[in-house]
Amino acid sequence: MKKLLYLSIGVILTLFLFSCVKNLDFDQVKDFRYKPVVEADLFYFDLIKDDITPPNAGARFVFHDTIGFNFFEQGNTRNGFKKLELSVKYKNSLNRRFLTKYYFATESYQIVDSLTLDIASGTNAHSTEGEKIYTFTKTANPEFTNSRKIIIKTELIPPSIPTDTGRLHVQTKAKFFFDIKDM
Repeated sequence: MKKLLYLSIGVILTLFLFSCVKNLDFDQVKDFRYKPVVEADLFYFDLIKDDITPPNAGARFVFHDTIGFNFFEQGNTRNGFKKLELSVKYKNSLNRRFLTKYYFATESYQIVDSLTLDIASGTNAHSTEGEKIYTFTKTANPEFTNSRKIIIKTELIPPSIPTDTGRLHVQTKAKFFFDIKDM
């Protein structure tokens, strides 16, 4: 009786073992594509009335910064890049309009791509809030992967100090999409 039980278990295990291996195609590994999505906080800034210096001789910039953007230095990220969705959220409770410009530049500051965000004026009682999503694709601009810096310039429109207290808050997030064939 035990021999019959052991024989039955052996036959069943053998069937399971060979039924699983029979349809495997190890050449499928060559067709594997890795499609990661990477999300990152890029930067944010807060401006209050006291941060804004009086414009002289028509100067309109109230905020200017350059950050390193070394995301495309490696071959896999540069070659596998498909698109970038840049989300810019803002909240303005100052009684002035702002233009915030983003420039994607090479290491030598050559502009590869850019965008402009127009932020309407607000008040302490009724702030202006919003979110804009900008899409950059390798198909539309193959040079985008040469970006190594992001230059941010915020202009005050009109170029005069706000008369109320409040703040301008801008937050930028990025979502990178890739299609990597060879790992």
